[in-house]
Amino acid sequence: MGNSPHSLSLAITLGLLFGILPFLGVTTLLLAVIALIFRLNMVVIQVSNYIVYPIQVLLYLPFLKIGKFLGNIQSITASKVYAIMKENWMAGIEKLWVIHLWAMLAWLIIAAPIGYLIYFLLKSWIKRLKSSLQHKIKVHTPN
Repeated sequence: MGNSPHSLSLAITLGLLFGILPFLGVTTLLLAVIALIFRLNMVVIQVSNYIVYPIQVLLYLPFLKIGKFLGNIQSITASKVYAIMKENWMAGIEKLWVIHLWAMLAWLIIAAPIGYLIYFLLKSWIKRLKSSLQHKIKVHTPN
């Protein structure tokens, strides 16, 4: 299931893109659901996700900063977050949630064109690789 050039390149692309989603701790479950819904190769999509995990951690704060800029949200530091949460934790959760939503919008703006490019490059490469492997197998198999 999910081994055509289209589905393999889609699984890899989605794994890579959702793997850097600026919402830590949800990508494995989210990609499992996506793989089941679209009948993609579960192993391929999850391995792609895990490969980019270090990049997700590195890009987390930059995406939040872009999100703060897009949402025109005033600067927030760790000490401000602590003070807000100590004073009114509901307001703190709301403030952080809004920043995360804007960060995910920033991710979407960046990920959509990059994903489109990755998908078509991978699909072309996988088709060539598959054709090459099939040719080698036909040439080297005894009759």
